[in-house]
Amino acid sequence: MIRRQQALISEKLAQLRVGTLLDEHSINELLAFCTYREFEHRDNMGYRPGDFSKVYLIVHGIVSVKISNEKGKNIRCFLLGKNDFFPIIMFAGNNKNSILFEVNTCSRVEVLIMPFDKIKSLTKRNIRIHELHIQMKDELIEERTNHAIDLSAPQMRERVVAELLFIGEKFGETCPEGLKVKDHWITREMLGYLVGTTSKTVNTTLAILEQRALITLSRHVWILRPKFLEKYRHIQ
Repeated sequence: MIRRQQALISEKLAQLRVGTLLDEHSINELLAFCTYREFEHRDNMGYRPGDFSKVYLIVHGIVSVKISNEKGKNIRCFLLGKNDFFPIIMFAGNNKNSILFEVNTCSRVEVLIMPFDKIKSLTKRNIRIHELHIQMKDELIEERTNHAIDLSAPQMRERVVAELLFIGEKFGETCPEGLKVKDHWITREMLGYLVGTTSKTVNTTLAILEQRALITLSRHVWILRPKFLEKYRHIQ
């Protein structure tokens, strides 16, 4: 059973940047304490607010993370996917206790789970893993910074469009019709959280885009048409 589990984890690591950038010795060290889990769509992943004891590395799927203060105000939301990891301590600043995380799945999700103390110990003695950890963290910070929504921008609809572009490029795949994001449960309410606007603005914007044949939306599939990409890519 243990060998079978390790073989599965090794297979999942091979699908990630971690597996392509680390040497065999480093991968074997990770295998010693990694566990693998699957979650269905719209699952709570069992992550407790303020728990930084484990690191979740996403192998497949889309994960939504909501952040708020202790009173449930100042809610922010962002999406993570393959090769991303959480919790992202950088968002908590120096006062972790005042930040609450709500982690849910927006598709079927596969993750590798690693105890934080094991990772910390490993990065101290394995320079390859240390460098890769810093690189991945810096890249994720850069992506979040570049993608930060300008909440002072007057055009709420542009925020919705920018978020659709980001989702399409991060989670979509190229198809004859454009960029397709499939098998997801990203709701319009969630789009509102992501953008910092109301569901009414989201619904109005999506309706206009559909009427102009720039996007096609069904329950679990979004298609961003080539005309949409050409028209709006500059706003990112």
